Amino acid sequence: MNPIDGSDRVRAGEPPTLRAFFALWPSAAIRDELFGWARSCQASSEGRLVRRENLHATLAFLGEIDRGRLRELASLAREVVGESFELVLDRVGYWPHNRIVYAAPASVPAPLSLLATVLALRLAEAGWRTEARAYFAHVTLLRAARRAPADVRVAPLRWRVDDIALVHSTRSSGRLAYRPLERWTLAH
Repeated sequence: MNPIDGSDRVRAGEPPTLRAFFALWPSAAIRDELFGWARSCQASSEGRLVRRENLHATLAFLGEIDRGRLRELASLAREVVGESFELVLDRVGYWPHNRIVYAAPASVPAPLSLLATVLALRLAEAGWRTEARAYFAHVTLLRAARRAPADVRVAPLRWRVDDIALVHSTRSSGRLAYRPLERWTLAH
C-alpha cells in the first residue's frame, strides 16, 4: 500500500510522526558504483560505510513530521517537479567538522539547482522548516571518518536523474534504513 494514500488518519500501531526528507534516489547500478567508491575510501579515512541501500542525495531535509501532513508534501512535490537531468559525480570530498566523506559533482546541473531552490522556497512558503545554508549536491559515502581519504581516484559516474522521492528514515537495532514513500517523475 502506498503510505501517501489520501488518508490523514494514523493507522493502528503507527507512531503519529515519522522522520522524512526529499531526495534523489539512485538506481541499484548507481548505488553499486557509489558503494565501490565508499569502499575505496574506507581504509585511508577509517570511516564507517553508509549501507549500500541507503545511498542517496538529499534535496531537502524535513526531520520529524506529522504523518497527517504527508498528502500536503505529496501535493507540494507534484507542484515543484522540474526537468530530468544528468548528474555527473566526479570527485570525493571530506568535511572534517562532521567527519563525512562524500561524492559530489564538480559542476551542478542547472535543473538540479532550480529544483532544490524551488523545493526549498515552496517548503518555506508552506510553513516547513528549511535549512538556511545553500544547497550542496552530494552523496554521503562514509560517516565518522577520521581523515580525508588518501589518493582516491574516481572515474566520472553519470547518473540520469528522472525522479525525486519522499523518503522515510527509521532506526532499528541501531541501523538506519531509508525507504522511499513516494516518487515523482521529472519531465523529459
